[in-house]
Amino acid sequence: MVTPDINLRSVDLNLLTVLEQLFVHKHISHAAKALNMSQPAVSRALARLREQFQDPLLVKTSFGYQLTPKAQRLSEQITQMLSVVRQILQADEFDPSEYSGVFTISALDFEMMMLLPKLLSVVHKKAPKLKIQIIQHNPFIELGKYLEQVTQLLLYSTDASPTNVFKQRLFNDNYAVIMCANNPLVKEVDSSSTGLTLESYIQSSHVIVSGNGLTTTDIDIELKTRGYERDVVSAIPHFSLIPDVVKNSNLIATMPRRMVNHLKPRDDFYVTDLPFKTPDFLVEQFWHKIHHHCPIHQWIRNELKAIATHKFD
Repeated sequence: MVTPDINLRSVDLNLLTVLEQLFVHKHISHAAKALNMSQPAVSRALARLREQFQDPLLVKTSFGYQLTPKAQRLSEQITQMLSVVRQILQADEFDPSEYSGVFTISALDFEMMMLLPKLLSVVHKKAPKLKIQIIQHNPFIELGKYLEQVTQLLLYSTDASPTNVFKQRLFNDNYAVIMCANNPLVKEVDSSSTGLTLESYIQSSHVIVSGNGLTTTDIDIELKTRGYERDVVSAIPHFSLIPDVVKNSNLIATMPRRMVNHLKPRDDFYVTDLPFKTPDFLVEQFWHKIHHHCPIHQWIRNELKAIATHKFD
């Protein structure tokens, strides 16, 4: 026997919740109260259900309302079906301790050092089955494409804000200048009441950190607005290499101050302030719209935000 196709577009599935309550209460008024509907509205719904199922469904007898045999058969099926629908629509309760998978985070070594040791500790305690994969950020790939195809989360500082990309502030920072403790400039700075002068800063040889090679940085842009240009002689990809690069040389480097404070206890270098004011830069977490509602993604973002707030704010 061939079962005829039914056009579901012609069926009002909202009526099934009315039918469910009629099965439970076997009374129009009681079902209306449970549904927070008027009795006439439930009566109209029952009329449509009778037409849909070609059966009276609920019949008034001398013993009160009774379900027809067909309604009795439908009762369990409708209850099970609506239960499945409710489970599908109900938001899953996310338990990080039970989550198993790999999560990819991209960053430069600055953001890695500032945030990831604590994050890995939190993950180990709260989500022991989760594996965190850290990759070096590749600035040559457009940000939206990078977040869609390469990494799930980026920790970075950039003004880029492409379509379908969300971002959230983690912390602010500014800059400091470091050099070898034997750099002749140290004596000049120590003997001056004003510290490092702009003229000495400009005349020095600079090493910068850049994933783009010898490129223009925020510091260069700031200097250009003042009519100056510095001599950048080298570009390296990691902030953590700077102390070794400036050691036993006359090179100087401008670095995030939080990074300087982090490295200072383990490396011997001289620190001084920039000879000009610069606005703080933001370190933010970036993610693509496709991950916005993902439970594990939301959990990681919330943990990173909490870590940054506790450590820096």
